Amino acid sequence: MHVALLANTAWLDEELATLHHVVVGLLDESTRVVQVLPRGRVEGEVVSFGTRLSWAESKYRWKSRRAIRQLADPLREEGVGLIHALDGRLWRGALDLANLLGVPAVLSANSGLDMAVATRCLDRLVPGQVAITCATGPLTELMNQTIAGAVPVQCVPPGVHLGKPTERDEDESPCIVVSGDGGSDEYIDALLAGAKRVIESIPAMQLFFDGQGQDPHRLWRSISRHGLLANATLIPRR
Repeated sequence: MHVALLANTAWLDEELATLHHVVVGLLDESTRVVQVLPRGRVEGEVVSFGTRLSWAESKYRWKSRRAIRQLADPLREEGVGLIHALDGRLWRGALDLANLLGVPAVLSANSGLDMAVATRCLDRLVPGQVAITCATGPLTELMNQTIAGAVPVQCVPPGVHLGKPTERDEDESPCIVVSGDGGSDEYIDALLAGAKRVIESIPAMQLFFDGQGQDPHRLWRSISRHGLLANATLIPRR
């Protein structure tokens, strides 16, 4: 098999390490891989094995989709037999490519926002030609409801494996990583209120906010309002 992995900047910002592991894993299974990344990312962030192609990503989705379609000839020359879109914003471009090449497509869903994309693409989800993978069980159930069984949907969790629990020494500082969209809402406020109570008894505890998407200024103000600036670190995008 020869697969083209199609990624965009938003996905790479969050999942670059995943791309590296997937490429190496596929190669280890004797699967040929073409890494298709936005121009400017393909030069220094790909695994050095296999073929690399770039496309001109744009803030306008119709331009990005057109740029992706222009990859049909080089991918045909490579003998690619499967297109895999790693982000929901690439589904339509991937389906265009798959149609031009006459090959199947795999579409990855990583967010509830991908349900709207699935609805818009419903008339192009052809059984036997398209399959969808979802990152979690709830997403899988929601996707099956959204597309009403039009094509196969499979839950494929991210490759994050937890290590064995280890006992903490008394002099170690406990850390909490908070993953989200970088914004501040009632749930974050409740978390900060609870963290403040814990920090009163464990002053060395640290909070790391790994947020993607939103301007973190509101989050910073919430942290400041709770008096937790000395115990919090905001991790910027990428």
